Order: sequence, then C-alpha cells, then structure tokens
Amino acid sequence: MKVKILLALLLFITSININAQETELVCDFEYFIQAKEFIEELNPEVKIVNFKWDFSKLSASDQVSLEIIKIYDCSAGLDAIQTLKYEIINLKSKDFIDLKELKIKHIDMMAKCFKWRVIVKSEKCLKQSDWNYYSFLD
Repeated sequence: MKVKILLALLLFITSININAQETELVCDFEYFIQAKEFIEELNPEVKIVNFKWDFSKLSASDQVSLEIIKIYDCSAGLDAIQTLKYEIINLKSKDFIDLKELKIKHIDMMAKCFKWRVIVKSEKCLKQSDWNYYSFLD
C-alpha cells in the first residue's frame, strides 16, 4: 500500500514538473525606437544620428539599454566581423530618464558605421532586438 502511494505521489510530482517546462514565458515588450539622420542647421557637414524612443508602455522597473558596436568595414553591414569595442547605454539611467532622444556625432563615435540593438530586461524576462545597421556614409 505504501509503495502505491509513493508511486502515485512520484507520478504526480513528475507531471507537475513536465507541465511547468511546457509553459513558456512570453517576453513581449512594447516600445518604439528608431535611428535617423539629423542635419544640424548651423553645420550641415557634421554627420549626426538621432535615436528617438518611446518606452512609455514598459513597466517602470524594466531596464532598457542600447548596445552599439562600431564597425571597421562598412561594406559588410550587419555581417561585419571586424568591429570596434561595443558600448551599452542605459536609457533608463538618470542621465536619460527625462530624454526621449540621443544624438551621436560621427566625429565622437570615431566610426563611419555601426550596428545597434535594444536590450529590455524585466524581473522575469530578457529580450534583445534584432541588430540594426546605421551608416554615416551617403
């Protein structure tokens, strides 16, 4: 009798674990971000990329970062292997919390092109967007 109860308990515990593994956590964060060329009126020769975003639909506790990787060989685009060091910018830090945009000059970046993606992290999820490519070249 004890063996039957033990087997029934074991099967019950096993079935709970199997069902728990089948349920997937959906990390579907809703936000908007884009990178567009910005032309400065006083000096139109200066190449600038303007990141604009709207994270208003994310939770206040969600962390949002922008990962930027400078690229040596712009002709390779997203497939570039030779890259410069990467930079991760926390867009929910006190420096950016009130801003809705970030301007980066070509001269400051010291690269003619780069790839970028958004990383959103909540208490239970981590989601990275697909890589995007931006070139300062015309």
